[in-house]
Amino acid sequence: MKRSRRGPGRPPQPDAEYRRVADALRGRLVSGAWPPGTTLPSLRALAAEFGVGLDTARAAVGLLRQESRVGVSGWKRLVATPQMARKPGMEPARAVLLAVTTPFRMPPGTSDFNQLLLGLHRGAGELDAPMLVAHSYTLRTAPPHALLQLGPRALLLVGVVEPEGFLAYAKLPLPVVLVDRPAAGRPFHAIAADNEDAMRQAVRRLAALGHRRIAFVRRLSFAERGVDPDSRERHDGFRKALKEAGLPYIAEAVFPYFTRDTSASPAFRAILAPARKITAAVCADEASAVLLLEAARAEGKAVPRDLSIVCVQGRTADHRISGPAVDFFELGRRAMQMSLLPGRPVQCQRVSAAWREGNTAGPAPQGRPAPRPA
Repeated sequence: MKRSRRGPGRPPQPDAEYRRVADALRGRLVSGAWPPGTTLPSLRALAAEFGVGLDTARAAVGLLRQESRVGVSGWKRLVATPQMARKPGMEPARAVLLAVTTPFRMPPGTSDFNQLLLGLHRGAGELDAPMLVAHSYTLRTAPPHALLQLGPRALLLVGVVEPEGFLAYAKLPLPVVLVDRPAAGRPFHAIAADNEDAMRQAVRRLAALGHRRIAFVRRLSFAERGVDPDSRERHDGFRKALKEAGLPYIAEAVFPYFTRDTSASPAFRAILAPARKITAAVCADEASAVLLLEAARAEGKAVPRDLSIVCVQGRTADHRISGPAVDFFELGRRAMQMSLLPGRPVQCQRVSAAWREGNTAGPAPQGRPAPRPA
């Protein structure tokens, strides 16, 4: 006997089990068996009556909410009336589904991640729309099919996704928004930091301080199976910014680091090697800047007297590293607004970074020979 090839949790269409239950419930509503304002049986009772799971019963009731036949007041599911449909909080608003994968590209508990979540909540409040949150490692390879049965109007995707996962998300019949990551040519809406402008700000300030040999630290990720998408864009922006400033791009001055590296890792020690004559470093993210700062101090080098360090960071970072700062709260808020967009054509929005004046960027060391700009 052949096994069904349909994905996990995905019901057959159009005769899905939850639609069969919804049809039966709809018949009772139309017949008047449940008058307007009546409290519906619990999901557990409905699941037992129809011999289905709780997720199936929830999806069936969710379909009736989309049809304005059922409203919700607190924990109760009520048969809708015209007055209920006009009352705030009672209309069957279509939710926005937020899918958060693990491991996080931006670790939970950090100020940046918290600001992003706060921005998403603010955006949902501005739209007066519910937000469903799915958080699972399995979301890296497959969408949350059980929640998709509830009919959300859009899906917002935060975190690492495997290549096969992107293929699965691309098949969904609803808009998908990539949050805090570039689209990279994929058929999704996306919102991310303006990485090219951030690099332009960093290089211009260092060049104005007299730095001529500037290193770039880019992030490699085991979870991403290569270079982090933002880091890749920042590397390209760094190269363009050097050209605009009339400075040479030196391939040997690009140092990759892995997310599990420490301050004693070879990349950071190589930057500090006297023979390389590097006077400043632009880091693709806050984590690598902190590691480089620790490595410099361990080598007895003063920052910024011996080495200037700048990085792309969050607006609420609690350290004093200089660099372009991204407003992740605004990024999250705007991501939620993008849930209103139709699936096509796709749009990519950018959030500009504002320079944060820390204490890690200073004039280039004097008395040290530096290559002349190309």
